[in-house]
Amino acid sequence: MQPVSRSEEAAWSWLSLQPEVAALLDLAEAGEEEKAKDQLAQVVKTILFPEPRIEPPTKFRRVEPASEDAPLQIDKAARCVCIVFSGMRGAGKTTLCTLLQKVMGGVHLHYDEIISGSERGTYQKVFRRALLRALTEKLKRTSARRSQGSDPAAEELQDRSMGETPDKLAMRVAYVDRTNILKNQREDITAVLQRLQWKKRDCRTLLVDFRHSTDVFGHGADGQFSKRFGKSHIALCTDRIEGRGVAHHALRPSAKLPHVLQKEACAAQPLSPEELQHVDSQLTLDVADSPVQNTLTVVEELKRLGWLTLAMDPRALALKVELEWQVYNKAQAAWRLQASDGKERHEWLEQCRQAAQEQKAAGEAAEAIRQAKRATWRFDIPEVRQVLMEKSILPSGFETASHTMVDLLTLPDENEGAAKEKLEAMIDALEALHGESLEVRMTKIFISETTACALVALPPVLADMGKVPHVFLGKRRGATAASIEELLKEAEDGKVTCIPVQDPRPMTGRVVLESGP
Repeated sequence: MQPVSRSEEAAWSWLSLQPEVAALLDLAEAGEEEKAKDQLAQVVKTILFPEPRIEPPTKFRRVEPASEDAPLQIDKAARCVCIVFSGMRGAGKTTLCTLLQKVMGGVHLHYDEIISGSERGTYQKVFRRALLRALTEKLKRTSARRSQGSDPAAEELQDRSMGETPDKLAMRVAYVDRTNILKNQREDITAVLQRLQWKKRDCRTLLVDFRHSTDVFGHGADGQFSKRFGKSHIALCTDRIEGRGVAHHALRPSAKLPHVLQKEACAAQPLSPEELQHVDSQLTLDVADSPVQNTLTVVEELKRLGWLTLAMDPRALALKVELEWQVYNKAQAAWRLQASDGKERHEWLEQCRQAAQEQKAAGEAAEAIRQAKRATWRFDIPEVRQVLMEKSILPSGFETASHTMVDLLTLPDENEGAAKEKLEAMIDALEALHGESLEVRMTKIFISETTACALVALPPVLADMGKVPHVFLGKRRGATAASIEELLKEAEDGKVTCIPVQDPRPMTGRVVLESGP
């Protein structure tokens, strides 16, 4: 193999950083090497020998704003956007993430939910894996969108002029919901962004920081001079946590809560210059503002940066956010109400456990019957026999049937070819209806030379595994009764008398289980 020259190595390094090439390399790493190989040559050719195209009428370029109100413009829209939230517990991060997700779609990475159920000591590994998986999925979905042959510049221009649909936004946005007030917390995010080469793939990171108007500068526990969380800030977060009660996955109100928040506030560490290199823009929100106002502020900031555009009128957007906030509030209130009374909840859980145990015991008993004996489920209609005894319905020479029952299911010999799920569902339904009284109606009566039979309409709750619901009324003495299939066939040929029952009256029957050896 010939050694690679320095110029060739530099060329390959440059090519690997191009978004289209990087997307195909991701595709190859995901196991689809053949598909990536087929497209790579064409993509490299397009990059090295681009066709002349008409530039959009408006060029977007990065400029530093002269003031806070000045618009900030960048070269092009972001491929993906990672919004990292930083603030004390109780600042409103989860609420804001939920509202933004309702408006723009995207994935909500809630730290407390991600590590829930994990062993202590594995939290960092579990969180990093979840973040890496979510952002990798964003890159794959956006690379698939770009590989469909569309012109990225034209697509971007269309998105800017008409606004992006929620489906497009959902593919590109991720919300990282964690306090992130400590350096080691932020390092977890930075490590994942560096591994994915987030910036080099035209992706952007926005840091949203929660502050209070009364926060002042001071020295932290690390000795650095920075803006610190003030007393009013900590008190507001404490009140919110106490107000939401048990409606949270991890932090609940307690006598130690003010001390815990005070300790966290003192331990907070500001962003270092090295960390700021991985952040494309910062936005500071007032923790005292309403969630609706903060949601609209974040959306407007993303539009101002030019990373995302939302296909929604500002008034309609404000109305949607307000409605979503009301829905969220009601859900939180229902959560608090459901979990507030521990005694009732414990009793309810105990009842559920007992019901589950009883259901399990009944299922085991039924299974024992199925395994040891022949079990037949039938629907007994005693009124039919009473009618047969009182009225002369059967022809001369016919014997009345010994029982008037509709066969529903026979185990274990019958229905061996039936789908297991369907069979189990029917058995469960029959067990639940065992002994119950239900109404049926007789629809037709068939009388042949040897057999008299009636079709019945069963209630919808009684499944019959595709059988024709029927009850035998009687047969000629000394003759063998014909099956229902034979009677239906002879009825089609006109060899059997068929008597439709006009305005049939309802008859009461019940589900019974007969077992035999």
